[in-house]
Amino acid sequence: SLTRTSSTTTSLTRTSSATTTSSTHTIPGTLASGFVIKLKAHTGNYVGLLGRFALAPEEFSEPWHSQLTLTRAGPPGDYVRSGDEVFLADATGSFLEFDATGAVLTRQFGLPVASSQGFVIEKAGGYGAEVIMNGDFVYFKAIALGKYMELAQGTMMVTATAAGHCREAAFEVTSVGASP
Repeated sequence: SLTRTSSTTTSLTRTSSATTTSSTHTIPGTLASGFVIKLKAHTGNYVGLLGRFALAPEEFSEPWHSQLTLTRAGPPGDYVRSGDEVFLADATGSFLEFDATGAVLTRQFGLPVASSQGFVIEKAGGYGAEVIMNGDFVYFKAIALGKYMELAQGTMMVTATAAGHCREAAFEVTSVGASP
């Protein structure tokens, strides 16, 4: 006679989960990647977009025309520091870039073509990789052109044509999203 033998093995798996809570210290007045900012030119006018072009007229018909989102390479929320590669986007998500003549305009199809279409942000009077603060004066150097974004005297067109740091190339950066 044949006897059939079977065995059953039962294993128990214990599952547990842990919750990690972390806290961060935010430096008061700092600007972080993803913040909505405004750039005030030496004329007192704010930089914004009308159509595809970056301009700094006396005023905009809609407040959101002068609001730009400042992003940098890396995770959202990271501090923006002098020397960082940054991108500026309008309220529709179109990124500011520049053409070969230095005209600053928006790219209508989302992300920048390449990092060379970005800017290097430099804090006026800053040394090294200082954190950019709400109310700081900054310069934006067009990576591919090696020229600085500026609002030339007597015009309202923003271009990337300044050879270096100058009054016309300095912009005061402010954000309602800056940490208190």
